[in-house]
Amino acid sequence: FHGQQVFRVSMRHYLCFALSLAGFCAVNAVRPDTSDSQAAAPDPDFLSGVKVSAQKAAEGAVQVTNKISDGIHKDTTDTLHTSKIDLPEAEKQQEDILQQLEEPSETGGHLATADVTHTALAKMLGLELNKPGDLQAFTSNIILNGSLCLILTLLFPPLLRRFPRVYLESSRGISSAVESSNPFAWVSASLGLSADEINKIVGLDQAMLLEFTNLCTRILLLISIPAVMLLCPLHFFYGDGEASKVGDKLSYFGIGNVSRGSWICWVHSGAVWYVVITLQRMLFFAQQRFLELRAAWLFAMQPPRSTTLLVSSIPDHFCTDAAFMKVMSLLYPDSVASAFIVKKTRKLQKLLVPVQDVKKELAKTELAITSREKEALLTRLQDLRSAAEQERERIVHAVDEDNKEDVGKAGCALRMLSSFPGNQTVDLPWELHQKTKDLDTDDKQKANQDFSTESTFLQKQRNKSLYSNCGFVTFKSRRSADTALVQGHVSPDSHEFIFSSPPAPNDVIYDDLQSEPLAALVSATFGSSLLVLLFVFFLTLVVAVKTIVNLSSDYILRHWWGGSPDSLHASPLGIALDGYLGSLVLTMVMSMVPSVLLVIFCSFFSLKSSAFAQAKLQNWYFLFLTVFVILVTAIRNNVFLFAEGVLHTPSLLVARLAICLPSTTHFYLNFICIQYVDHIKNLIRPVNLLKFCYKSFVEGFAEEEAKKFSEPEDQTYNGIGSRCARFSLIMVMAITFCTISPLIGLLAIIYFILCRAVYGFLIVFSETQKPDLGGVFWVDLLRHVSLGSLIFITLMIGVLYERAATSWPAFIAAGSFIPWIVGHLRRESLHWSSLSVARISMSEEHENLKETLGSASTEDNQDQAPGGGRCSAYRQLELMPQDEHFD
Repeated sequence: FHGQQVFRVSMRHYLCFALSLAGFCAVNAVRPDTSDSQAAAPDPDFLSGVKVSAQKAAEGAVQVTNKISDGIHKDTTDTLHTSKIDLPEAEKQQEDILQQLEEPSETGGHLATADVTHTALAKMLGLELNKPGDLQAFTSNIILNGSLCLILTLLFPPLLRRFPRVYLESSRGISSAVESSNPFAWVSASLGLSADEINKIVGLDQAMLLEFTNLCTRILLLISIPAVMLLCPLHFFYGDGEASKVGDKLSYFGIGNVSRGSWICWVHSGAVWYVVITLQRMLFFAQQRFLELRAAWLFAMQPPRSTTLLVSSIPDHFCTDAAFMKVMSLLYPDSVASAFIVKKTRKLQKLLVPVQDVKKELAKTELAITSREKEALLTRLQDLRSAAEQERERIVHAVDEDNKEDVGKAGCALRMLSSFPGNQTVDLPWELHQKTKDLDTDDKQKANQDFSTESTFLQKQRNKSLYSNCGFVTFKSRRSADTALVQGHVSPDSHEFIFSSPPAPNDVIYDDLQSEPLAALVSATFGSSLLVLLFVFFLTLVVAVKTIVNLSSDYILRHWWGGSPDSLHASPLGIALDGYLGSLVLTMVMSMVPSVLLVIFCSFFSLKSSAFAQAKLQNWYFLFLTVFVILVTAIRNNVFLFAEGVLHTPSLLVARLAICLPSTTHFYLNFICIQYVDHIKNLIRPVNLLKFCYKSFVEGFAEEEAKKFSEPEDQTYNGIGSRCARFSLIMVMAITFCTISPLIGLLAIIYFILCRAVYGFLIVFSETQKPDLGGVFWVDLLRHVSLGSLIFITLMIGVLYERAATSWPAFIAAGSFIPWIVGHLRRESLHWSSLSVARISMSEEHENLKETLGSASTEDNQDQAPGGGRCSAYRQLELMPQDEHFD
């Protein structure tokens, strides 16, 4: 029945239907609830059911028993068939609820039931409203998570001694730092490493990720300690006890204990300025420090990466190796060492896949097969290799023929067309026009004579079955490459000859570079549509999981604890379970998002390298976390309806944040605490350990082979992109609630100290080398924290406007946008992506900086592929000769 109803309505109404139905299940199966009974929904099919449920909840007549649960389910089913309410009436009731949302509550720090009906969705997602008994739940949560962290921490030293190959990367030669009888030697070894030392060992990206935890700790110490020492006593002693009137002890030290019209609002308006100025100053100083590390990273970069540039959007008439090399040589005389166009080799790659499969099968079963079976496999292998070699020779032969044809025409045709009077048939690079416009008369006459035969060179179309429009150009010196990168575009059309820094040679995804521009655009558009759909249907998934968890929780309490539903959820076990499950569900569902995002990115977007995929994941995952963890209480039931309402009435955002977020601060306290266990669990590396044990003890592989099989760790949830997004989320969350609930800052400080210890050990001592982009993730981390602080400013403007006796505290808080804008733009103006002209001029004088950094330079690490090995040049391996490629 439910499935039939789903497919009868539109996408928008289906979403509302699914959310409300899941809400009914959660409410009727777990406990009576009055906060989500009036949730607005525009679908006429289930609006009457919402109305009936709301009336029952308001009268206090809902009793959670199996009999009533079955009766309400039947009543809900009947109303789905008999509802006579039309859409205009539904929309009118929705607007009435919105009007209730924007009206101030009469109960001070705690909202009346009518004012929080819009948080039904947040309730289903696990974001409980602040209520009496939260202190007991929070205490239970601290004890539970602390006990789990302690158990896992004590379990780690024996595992480290028993399985050193899982937890120590012996190739780096630093394992002796943790090989000690002290069970906590790993902590001191992790915390004792500086950013410079980590940079030399694992690269700048990982070093700056750990430095970000130190930065967040310093910022929160400067913000949270004064907030706890100043605001907590003010809330407790001079807040007029609004929280004590409803028995909410956990809110005694928060703004929920402050009555309307209190003079404390003036203190908060000044606190907003202090937080914004402190945050922006610390971010700016951190970025300045990063610039020095970035410059050293660029100086220490080794060839070929330091002397190579990736060129995209190359015009069709230059898309052969000879023509591309010629045009680069004319642009940069005596500076270019080599240049090539990326070839389209997807057919060849498909032929190589079975070759590798047969080789693996032959190596795996060599001792367990007969000579006849082995001979059959070798024959098949030879046939497959012959087919692949024929395709490779075809591509190489075609490229050679094109080069022979173009090498004699490229230079003359370029000179001729740049000087021939009135010839504007083809757009030439501006630099070429400047270098060839002053030809003498003889050259012009010769060019004019050869025009009929050689002008076709620039008119021909690219062989789209063989050549892409991307290529790599390698310069003879680092200084030439840096100059070309800083110089930028060489064509009047900004969409031609686009220079960029390449990824590490072994990290290049040549298949993405082979995509046609139009096909890549269509694919990216489709991928973007999938991301939008993910936003739309993500809430349905979360609500479904939350409903299942609520039903499981109710079953556990009934059959293991016994008693009535009310007594169950009022018991210590029920309170602890409710507080723990709310954060656990959201954490569990959010952990699945990176996997979905990476599938979409890798399938529909041109990423060029796996490191770029992680960078894209960081930005999108942070957006998801911000929307569905921090802002979800204000969104109600649809992200896009919420965005549409905010665009139509911007003040609605301020009103919703001011009403919704302060009433859910206890949830975020529990949310941060549950993250402790998640990070300590990563220290154990359970998945890697199980893989290693299976290969080593079950299949009998040597430890070295088992180690290769177990690495790397999951790059969706435990990749650097996901880690950065989660770190920045906690920082934004701590900043957002640092004044209305100062205790959250202390929990965040513990969080970042824990992350620094755990990931300092994992990244440096345990995990394999990852491709390095030289600080791209760091820049996005700072940008995310800076932009996330806008939520804090907007929230405090709304809170002070609602609670203060006058509007002046809100206006003073709004003035903090000025230091935010100044600080944000000042930091963004710092040029970090490449060396400045002044640094380029000194680059040759600082060539000895590589020796200062030591033999284990960062670029030595950057060129390492995830599976090991080093690539000495940018090249497509499938085009290499047969013996060199296969063997």
